[in-house]
Amino acid sequence: MIFYSISYKMKKLFTITLLLLLQQFILHSRTNFVTIAPGSCPNCMAAISLMDTTEIIFVLQENYQIDSADLRRKYTFLNNSEILFSDSLYHLYSLNDQMTVSNPDGTLKCPLKKYGTRAHKYFSKWNSENDIDSIQYSYPIAKASIIKRNYTNDGKVYLLNTVANNVLIYDLLQDEMLDTVSISEQAKKDIYFAFGMNKNKDDYEYYKNLIVPHIQDPLCTINDIVVDKDTLYLYVSSYFVYFKPADKGEDTILTHFQSILMFYQNQYITSYVPTNIMERLIETSKDFYAESNNIHKYKDNFYITIYNNSLNYKGTDKYLVGKFSPKDKNLDWVIKLTGEMSKSYNFSKPLFSNHYGMSTKSTKLYDLENKDNVIDLPYFKQELDYNGGIIPKYYNTSFFVNNNICHILYFSTKEHANFYAQINLKSNKILMNKSLPQLNPKSINLIDPYNPDFIIQYMDNYKVIRYKIKS
Repeated sequence: MIFYSISYKMKKLFTITLLLLLQQFILHSRTNFVTIAPGSCPNCMAAISLMDTTEIIFVLQENYQIDSADLRRKYTFLNNSEILFSDSLYHLYSLNDQMTVSNPDGTLKCPLKKYGTRAHKYFSKWNSENDIDSIQYSYPIAKASIIKRNYTNDGKVYLLNTVANNVLIYDLLQDEMLDTVSISEQAKKDIYFAFGMNKNKDDYEYYKNLIVPHIQDPLCTINDIVVDKDTLYLYVSSYFVYFKPADKGEDTILTHFQSILMFYQNQYITSYVPTNIMERLIETSKDFYAESNNIHKYKDNFYITIYNNSLNYKGTDKYLVGKFSPKDKNLDWVIKLTGEMSKSYNFSKPLFSNHYGMSTKSTKLYDLENKDNVIDLPYFKQELDYNGGIIPKYYNTSFFVNNNICHILYFSTKEHANFYAQINLKSNKILMNKSLPQLNPKSINLIDPYNPDFIIQYMDNYKVIRYKIKS
């Protein structure tokens, strides 16, 4: 048995070195990590009995290092296992300081008290190194009406159902539905009031009575979702009407505005409106407005789709991504489409990973915190005039940045095939760029949220297929 202890003076240096060594180690093995907090937890001990302890590294807080001999006597499963005493690693691999089993990257975790035979089965599937694995669920998480899936590191997935216009919260490790979140009546009243600049509390009722009898869609539609710990944010598009002067009277224009709804532990808390009615329709200094599409949260800011405001902006570039600060209620731009890319918004949907953003039709990687930091990645040469200029030759479907490596899944409309690229961001050199003939081009394919060396494919309504990317 191996024990690692950390002196107080060397704590920071040791932790950094240890993390680097662990990163090298997990490249060759998917050894799991289990955090242990000595105490009474019969379910936790039963969970460990389901595992092969020779393939586990146990992590304890540093103040237990002095008790290492007693720990060996108390927990016999430690006798043939590696043990680390590190506060930083304990924090990385545990959920809320509970005893937890975690994958090597800390991206998928399960509290030991909930780690029964079912959780063990699904955790093992999502952490498998097999070339291909099929994961079957009792609820159709792969059905077409689910347009967004937001995965969390505690084994949950938030499913945006466009038909029901709600968000389903599903436990991937227990195979069970946990909750459903919808737009409340109070939230609708709040966002219409804020859009009208807090002048008329009856705005919601006015637009509901005016519009709902004439449309098939809901008055307020969830476009996208983002999850931050216990907080869910809905990106919502809501209809409103304005009257535009015309040659013979006036035209009635039906359009929409965007809002961000905050739910804490699935209960509605508050809302934000990035572009109010003044900024949307009346000439102001704003060259852009919030538009429906994707939302992303990084640190304290939201990153959302923005479009040119034709009332003010007369330039040729096209705004694409804006940064909205809920603290000061300000919306600023961070990504513009320029040159050839600015001819059309077609296939210009923004994609996000950590503090990076991309457009679906461009090879440029944008730093969301520094709009001047843009890297043009060399993995494909775009042809925008392909197929009559409506559909580009290539478009990105998913990307993920980790440890200065950018993993990108993209599609060739000419070859009707998926491709996968890995690029070193420090050198901007391609590490891998290959076709993936095993992927069904008609299915939804995304980079695995728990391991970017895999692709997941949604099949037959109830099934998730994991494919390992071989170099």
